[in-house]
Amino acid sequence: DIPGKPETILIDSSEFYYNKDYLKEKYWDYFKIDSLFANWDFEEPLLFSTAAGILIEEYLKNNSCKAIAQFHEWMTGFGGLYLKAKAKEGDPVKVKTVFTTHARMLGRSLSASGVDITSLGKNFNPDEKAKECGVIEKYTTEKACANFLDEFTTVSKITANECMKFFGKKPKLTLNGIDLTQFPTGKSIFYKQSITKQKFLDFLTQKFPGEDFSDYLFAYT
Repeated sequence: DIPGKPETILIDSSEFYYNKDYLKEKYWDYFKIDSLFANWDFEEPLLFSTAAGILIEEYLKNNSCKAIAQFHEWMTGFGGLYLKAKAKEGDPVKVKTVFTTHARMLGRSLSASGVDITSLGKNFNPDEKAKECGVIEKYTTEKACANFLDEFTTVSKITANECMKFFGKKPKLTLNGIDLTQFPTGKSIFYKQSITKQKFLDFLTQKFPGEDFSDYLFAYT
């Protein structure tokens, strides 16, 4: 329900649950995705995005058209990898694939542990570090998508530099598009803040009768 009203298909991937080990083995054989110790937070996106790849395959069997499939983040990347696996099996699907990354799992993990990613030297081994951080299955998925899909893009120069460090491949920049008309103006922000603060004060006064909150600094997210 957004401007443009794009056509949307909802996918039920639950029937693929019993194929998860077969799929994990398949993606290891073709793309070296290391999911031996992966949990459900990895398996569920694997099943969903593989189902999306199958849907694209079936759609294009019945519709003669030029097609580009774009997959955002590792959670949907298996859709593109499924289509690439079909080509390896001698049954290619006529579709161009694009992988777009917004933030890498390894980068997030390192930053959360206090590592300055910009200072990583030439001796940095991302494969080993991904194992240490416990994100090897997601990291190797990102790496496979970056290297096997037809195009690789990211949304900023900072993330592009990370991709070079982690995957050894330079992505193309496709900057995020922001509709500035959807954001409130300065006056409306000030008005909403005033109304919200007053509601907050009213609530606190009821919870703590007799307390003076006039000199308090409020920080709320």
